[in-house]
Amino acid sequence: MKILIYIFALPLIIASCTHRYDNPRHQNILASDSLWTLTGDTKLDSLLQDAITNFQMDNLQKLHDGIMYEYGSTDTEKAKEYCLKLKKLSEFLDWNTGRYLYTSGFADILISVNMNDSALTFLQQALEFAEEEKNETWKVSVFLSMANAYTNKNWNNTALTYMMQALHYFEKINSNYLPYIYCNMGVLYRNINLIETAIEFGKKAIDFDRENPYYLSELGISYIYQHQYEEGNHYLEEALRHSTAKNYIYLSGHIYTYLGNNALLVFDLDGAEAYTRKSLEIFQGGENISSCCANYIVLGKVELSRGHFAKSEEYIKEALKIAEEMDELSLTKLCYVTLSELAVIQHKFRENIQYRSKWESIGHIMETKTAVLAAAEMSAKYEISKKELQIERQQKVIDRQNMQRWLLVSGMAVAIVFLALLWYMLLLRSRHNRALDEANATKDKLFSIISHDLKNPAIAQREAIRTLFDHAVQWDAATLREYYGKLLRSADNHVELLYNLLGWAQLQTKRMTCQPAPFDFVQELRSDLALAGKMADNKGVRLIAEIPPDTVVTADAGMIVTVVRNLLTNAVKFTPAGGTVTLSVLAAPNGKYTVSVSDTGVGMSCEELQNIFRLDRPHTRSSTSGETGTGLGLIVCRELLEKHGTTLQIESAEEKGSKFWFEL
Repeated sequence: MKILIYIFALPLIIASCTHRYDNPRHQNILASDSLWTLTGDTKLDSLLQDAITNFQMDNLQKLHDGIMYEYGSTDTEKAKEYCLKLKKLSEFLDWNTGRYLYTSGFADILISVNMNDSALTFLQQALEFAEEEKNETWKVSVFLSMANAYTNKNWNNTALTYMMQALHYFEKINSNYLPYIYCNMGVLYRNINLIETAIEFGKKAIDFDRENPYYLSELGISYIYQHQYEEGNHYLEEALRHSTAKNYIYLSGHIYTYLGNNALLVFDLDGAEAYTRKSLEIFQGGENISSCCANYIVLGKVELSRGHFAKSEEYIKEALKIAEEMDELSLTKLCYVTLSELAVIQHKFRENIQYRSKWESIGHIMETKTAVLAAAEMSAKYEISKKELQIERQQKVIDRQNMQRWLLVSGMAVAIVFLALLWYMLLLRSRHNRALDEANATKDKLFSIISHDLKNPAIAQREAIRTLFDHAVQWDAATLREYYGKLLRSADNHVELLYNLLGWAQLQTKRMTCQPAPFDFVQELRSDLALAGKMADNKGVRLIAEIPPDTVVTADAGMIVTVVRNLLTNAVKFTPAGGTVTLSVLAAPNGKYTVSVSDTGVGMSCEELQNIFRLDRPHTRSSTSGETGTGLGLIVCRELLEKHGTTLQIESAEEKGSKFWFEL
């Protein structure tokens, strides 16, 4: 049955052609294939129609099984025809699966007609395809077919080798095929006279399936070989019951033959005759003439034991005729041995000598054949071992080459990793150096601010107070008021610088933490807006606040107020009289607010924009009132906003003004 499991996978190939190849050449080849021609079998034609109209795996599998059932055991030539079509299509499509199905299927056909050597050649090709595709199931299937071929050649040890490899695979996956494997291994062990091992495997088979008559009968035969006739008879009777219930006619016929032979061995002549005649009823007139031959020999032995020599001789000569037609040497020899015994009993000494000479001659031929088979098997084993050794050596070479490649790749990988680590360390060092440089520059700038920007205003204020003290009596009220205003502006700038320094120091030492909470934006900025408005009025700058009255934001109120205050102070400082500073708060669709401070002041150049957040770059631009900035206030603003997860954005152009904004 396995033959067409592989052969009639042809519809699968045709389906794959339809899906993968659309050009007219392929379609013409497939359309003309006789596999698509109706067979006349209603069931098979229905499956064929389903496969043509709907290329599904289930439909193709059903068609495959249907064709297998139709031709598998009835038409070897038809099976070969489909196999050759499979080969043609496989070569056309360059499809290894089809090549495997062809070689393994054709091999099984050859095994069925006892062309075992040719079959083994095809199986070797199938094995190569299986190994190329790394398909373990294919390999095991090939091993089973090889075991069948070697069993037919009576190379039982070699057959056992391949059957054992299949067994390991089926045990690993706990397959339902295990009992079949166990049973066949039992038969092979029995053939090489390891009867106890044969019984052991036979028991394993029936442990899986106690109702399989084939497994039961083979176990019974193994017990008979061990001269445990009663146990053997028990299993044969059980096998016969199941075989009869399942209507396995030919298997029942064989079981009757075994029962008849077993009854003869225990001198149950009536039982032997009854079983043997039932077997003859099944096989007479059929193709299984070897079973008829065995049955005639048993009947001849029965009549010999009864003393019916003439009748015994008649049965044995009928068996001899069949054995010689079959060229079955073992049965022919057994017939001549029995005829020789009959001649001696009947004092026909001349005939005895003739029969004895013939069976001795046949014995010599059988011994020669056995020796030739043994030599051939040994030679085959030697060749197999030689090939396996060559394969092992080649594998070692491949493994060594792979190891060398692996070491080379590993070495290169280690070198690349080492170089990457070295580069990374150099990069880190470079970054660290840059960070140190920036820190040093910041430190230098901080010292510069402390030593210059804090010192100079303080000295200037001291000198101003001294001048005021010296001239207070001579100056009139208007002059004093103007002088007090300048002194106040200087003090305001000084305080602003102190606040910025304090805020920056707290940020650098991480002592200022962000504590977001909802707050009223207008309410929190009210006092700072008033101060910025007074500063703008004093300078002649217009301050506009565009803030919705119900603006509530979630942030650290103190930090945000500091940011807005700094931005407003800077905007007023760098906007000339007559200019405008605008504070705007706009609600965005995503629930955030955009806070912006824009002015119409002096603006900044591109270079100033690039360095605006760097303490290590000088900030030399003076305000419209002559004050110089340190740039520290904007740095504090940026860092305060980063703690809120947002950034300070800047747009500016010289003589056009600037715009600072952020989102909350």
